Amino acid sequence: FWVRDRHDRGRVTEGVALEDFEARRDQAWKVSDAPDDYIEVMLRGIVGVELEVERLEGVWKLNQHRPMEDRHSTVTGLTVSDDEQDRVIGDAMRDTL
Repeated sequence: FWVRDRHDRGRVTEGVALEDFEARRDQAWKVSDAPDDYIEVMLRGIVGVELEVERLEGVWKLNQHRPMEDRHSTVTGLTVSDDEQDRVIGDAMRDTL
């Protein structure tokens, strides 16, 4: 198991999740921005699990359940985004219109 104690989990959380999600933001949030006592409380709630995946089933849903006006609005917003991933999803959504 890759996590030895809750302090390691904090480093993993900051190094993995925040690099992926916050680093693209103009004002990226860092774990070090939060008070130490808050981080300690949050770290106590992290529980590691290991699962063996035997089968994976999924559905590719790109807002098809929404009214057409909402779908067009979402596609427009995503395709003009500065974020490349947003644009890729917007293009894929456009293909479902």
